[in-house]
Amino acid sequence: MSDQNGGTGKTVRFISEELPARRFLAIVGPGGIGKTTLAAAVGHTMLAAFDGAVHYVDFGPICTPSLVPNRVALTVGLPGNLDDPLAALPAFLRDRRILLVLDSCEHLIETIAPLAERIFQAAPEVHILATSREPLQVEGEQVLRLDPLGSPLMVHR
Repeated sequence: MSDQNGGTGKTVRFISEELPARRFLAIVGPGGIGKTTLAAAVGHTMLAAFDGAVHYVDFGPICTPSLVPNRVALTVGLPGNLDDPLAALPAFLRDRRILLVLDSCEHLIETIAPLAERIFQAAPEVHILATSREPLQVEGEQVLRLDPLGSPLMVHR
């Protein structure tokens, strides 16, 4: 999807309209294209629809895959350092209506993808919006590709 002809606002509206029905969208594209900005804007737009239950997890600064489940658990309100956060998270989220924004997944995709898939399967009221340079390639994921802009915008004064 190119954002050249209509701006970010149209893309935010499109994702905000699609997310409730599809439940699991991944915004995919090259680095620096604005995936994070777009996901944050969608999360802000969706606050009322989720009664404020929009949880944002930034995986950018995390380098250790084993930290992923506890990071998600802490973000959604589960205590940290659980014995088995992979089992506890889907159970905790099963009856909760939330939007879970998983940002910068590409470098931890082997850990994030199966966790997102388990949450998607076990918690029917959880909606997931992920950003990554590549799709997570799991059940339920719908991919929205952002194309790079043709040329940089130049402003002359």
